[in-house]
Amino acid sequence: LMNANATVYKNKYEMTLDKIVIFFAVIASIALTIMMLITAFDVILRIFSKSIIGSFEVVEFLMGIVVPLSLAYCEKKREHVCVDLIVQYFPKKSRPWFDLITSIITMLFFWLVAYECFIYIFGVYEDQLTSSVLLWPVWPFTIPCTIGFILTSLLLINHCIRVAKSIKRGDYG
Repeated sequence: LMNANATVYKNKYEMTLDKIVIFFAVIASIALTIMMLITAFDVILRIFSKSIIGSFEVVEFLMGIVVPLSLAYCEKKREHVCVDLIVQYFPKKSRPWFDLITSIITMLFFWLVAYECFIYIFGVYEDQLTSSVLLWPVWPFTIPCTIGFILTSLLLINHCIRVAKSIKRGDYG
């Protein structure tokens, strides 16, 4: 939503955050590839009346890595689903305010989810929960959720700061 012609200057914080997000996006990409390969091989093996034991569990665990870490990358690129269909009918001067308010609400929601995920890590660890087939411990697979939501929240904070500065300068949109 920011002006495409405006030059975006990144400070050290933003450049570091971008590198961290890209690092975790690569991890999510690798997890997605593994997920796809396991699913494909499992389907192929079912033709021969065999299957990969625990493939469903592994795919579930990998999904817990892919989704939250991809969410941060999606926010970094600002490629998420947006309410542009509604916002386009707003007056131009109110659009940045709408963007700012919705970004703040979303950020607060993600902080709440990150907090709950963080608490969940310790609860699962203390309960020594394991998967039902492979008996893998569950707690390591809850960590990417926390990381993903924290990263997304940090990106939203950065977006809110940028929008607020552009409103102050009057160069939004």
